Amino acid sequence: MSRGWQTVLRARSVFGPYEDRIVLAQGRTDVNGPHQGAWVETPSGQSWFLHFQDRGPYGRVVHLQPMTWKGDWPVIGTDDDGDGVGEPIERHRKPQVARASAIAVPQTSDDFAGPSLGLQWQWNANSSPDCGR
Repeated sequence: MSRGWQTVLRARSVFGPYEDRIVLAQGRTDVNGPHQGAWVETPSGQSWFLHFQDRGPYGRVVHLQPMTWKGDWPVIGTDDDGDGVGEPIERHRKPQVARASAIAVPQTSDDFAGPSLGLQWQWNANSSPDCGR
């Protein structure tokens, strides 16, 4: 989706009534269609938001945005004009997480020498016990 935004809905009961608000939009940035995201909270209590950007033939690029709360609504990225709708931030400090003992890098190449595909060829959207066999 080349144009888009992230909407949040909230209610005091699962049966509603629901309130909705756009909490992240492209604004003045080059990050078009910020949508389809997930709220992540670190062990230190920081809130972050993962979302996609549509890059046409390049696919969807994943972004990590800082998230704060204002009036019980999330504010994602930066809200310079104070209207409650955040805009993506291009550069930001990393989340505070415990330091890993070793840096792990996903496998990026496959010489196809073995009987099964490498993990980088798996697609987690439709999981199957046969993945990777």
